[in-house]
Amino acid sequence: MEGFTTKWLNGVKSQFINYEPNVRPADSLEPTLVSRNYFFIEFGADARVYEVGDNTPRDFLKNKGRVSAEQLMKIVLEEY
Repeated sequence: MEGFTTKWLNGVKSQFINYEPNVRPADSLEPTLVSRNYFFIEFGADARVYEVGDNTPRDFLKNKGRVSAEQLMKIVLEEY
């Protein structure tokens, strides 16, 4: 889905005050032992890695996880 990541992150950002996702595209596809690299090399499938900090407050993580999932489903439902 073209533009998925941008739409998704903008949707998540819109639900939080002063929140800016830390986005860092991968600059290496080696080693292919990393699943996202393997699936890209073998099948051309894009991947998103969703990570959170160990010291991030749990209430924020719970809310961010819910919002992120809802925004993802919203985009999928609008596109298909």
